[in-house]
Amino acid sequence: MAHETAAQSRPAWTAPAHWQEQAPGTMQVARFSVTSDAGRAEMTVSVLPGDGGGQAPNVNRWRGQMGLPAADESELAKLRIPIEVAEAEAYAVELVAETTHRRMIAAGIARNGRTWFYKLLGDDAVVARERDAFLEFVRTVRYAP
Repeated sequence: MAHETAAQSRPAWTAPAHWQEQAPGTMQVARFSVTSDAGRAEMTVSVLPGDGGGQAPNVNRWRGQMGLPAADESELAKLRIPIEVAEAEAYAVELVAETTHRRMIAAGIARNGRTWFYKLLGDDAVVARERDAFLEFVRTVRYAP
């Protein structure tokens, strides 16, 4: 059974049943852990005012967190994952650090003057396996008017 969440300060969502909700960390609205025999991953939700710093700077910051070099606009375009979110501007990227066997899938959703960030980060095999569940989670988040 999926876990349903809703509060005034955050959107509503239905997380996959095997994602375990954890106490959110600093600057996080929500946090989930995902574990399997292949390892562990963490999915976090955060929100910033406006565009949250901009798409390219955010993607390059995430690349830095993965130990990857900054990318120019043409490289960034290749990293984008197609994603459509109702009534919102959205982008998603997938980053792989082959030397550390880590993977990140992250999405930014602009809605009502704020940008919501969803990030799945962890062991390569776990994040790869959870890719579709993560993208579905992001697509189905319901924002308050």
